[in-house]
Amino acid sequence: AAFAAALASSGATLACNEGDALPAAEPTWATELWPPEADDALTGTIALGGGAPTRAQVKVSNMYRTWEPFVAAVVCSTRGVLSVDLVSISPARGHLAPRGGANNVCDPAKPYSDTQVFEVDWRSSALGQDHNGPGAEGEDVGGGEVYLIVKTEEMQWSWKVVVSGED
Repeated sequence: AAFAAALASSGATLACNEGDALPAAEPTWATELWPPEADDALTGTIALGGGAPTRAQVKVSNMYRTWEPFVAAVVCSTRGVLSVDLVSISPARGHLAPRGGANNVCDPAKPYSDTQVFEVDWRSSALGQDHNGPGAEGEDVGGGEVYLIVKTEEMQWSWKVVVSGED
């Protein structure tokens, strides 16, 4: 219960600059945000640039009967979590209600959902010819593929981010 309260009250975002340490209170599973090893493990693909929007939405649902804390971030396969100068995701952390949702005793008209919609906003300054070039303020996202990762202790959902001009 103490972890859930601390996580819920934290206003910090998970996305950080390379080399920045994540908060010490993060459980190990929340700091291990890596893309899947095979494309068949992908949840889907997000297309950006070339007339496609620079904002995307994805949705995940909890399949377990317990409250599940989650973290979300955009990662590069060669670098880890990308800077908030390049991309923002909302929410970056929170809780999924148990499968089927849960009652809200404070406001019965607003039950808790087992589904969460995530909004990803890729900064237009970071959308160049491809994602391997420099991003905001010259940051190099360098040489890897980019993924949106949403993770709980038990599950991981992964979307490959494809920027206009890529396969």
